[in-house]
Amino acid sequence: MNLSASEECEKGTEIRYPFESACHVDILGSSNGLLCILVGDQYFDENIICIWNPTTKEYKRVPKSPNNQFPCDLIIDKHRVTYGFCYDCKIGDFKLIKAVGFVGVTSRCGVQLYNLGSNSWNNTYQFIPYCFQWYIRRSSITVHGSLHWLARPGVENMQMQRIPDVIVSFGICEDRFQDLALPAAVENEGVVKKQLLGALDGCLCLFLQQPGRRVDMWVMREYGVKESWSILYTTNNQLLVHYPFRINSLVHSFENGEILLANYDHSFILYNPRHDKAKKVTIPGIYGSCIAESYVTSLFSLNSRTYVGQDDRIQDLA
Repeated sequence: MNLSASEECEKGTEIRYPFESACHVDILGSSNGLLCILVGDQYFDENIICIWNPTTKEYKRVPKSPNNQFPCDLIIDKHRVTYGFCYDCKIGDFKLIKAVGFVGVTSRCGVQLYNLGSNSWNNTYQFIPYCFQWYIRRSSITVHGSLHWLARPGVENMQMQRIPDVIVSFGICEDRFQDLALPAAVENEGVVKKQLLGALDGCLCLFLQQPGRRVDMWVMREYGVKESWSILYTTNNQLLVHYPFRINSLVHSFENGEILLANYDHSFILYNPRHDKAKKVTIPGIYGSCIAESYVTSLFSLNSRTYVGQDDRIQDLA
């Protein structure tokens, strides 16, 4: 039996997860059947990060990253920490990338790298000339063998006028950062917008919301080519009438053209671009304010011998 997009959205299966006594759970990313999750008592609490296989229920706790790696005059800003989780086919291992901002510093951020195989953070770190904002915390998009975030080019003077955002990409196999340009029309409009990255049919896409006016969805048809950006749809009706102050995250696209968006009022939105129709959808136990990830099952073993349901009370491991 074929399900409609609405019926698919309304189905859900509840599963147990590591350290489920925690008050807050955040998905940092998914890759090849593994999920990287953060659990803690508060949104900015980074007490526990786990690599978890929901199919086998096995998980491995990631050791805390060494905060003393950076020069002592740099204080990590806990509100500006960004992650990316991926599989590197070149070395046959999973990676967790952590980019941190520093208090009072807008010219650069620091990057640390964890490898699952060795269960350790690299001894070295690097600086990159970007400033990640707190509102994109823990959101990376995987397209074309790279992770992507929205960021702002680093500036020395905090009082400098606003510089247009860029898309920062991290080549998974090359361990190399570079930036991709926004659409030329977006850069030239000079209009303040809310921005969000997504992936659609293997292409990088960009949501732009002009509060009270319209929502545009751009798609990069040819990866890395600025001129290949094109508008997939523009809406000025239901998404603004019913959700006028929200910026939405693309979760899934259906064969009939409908797309599922995560909303920041703990709901999801099912939107039909062809007819400009939108409606709220509730998935029991899942909140739109969380990062939602597509997932495929895997029997990959973490060799940790720790499984969901064992004595994994968060207070015992703090």
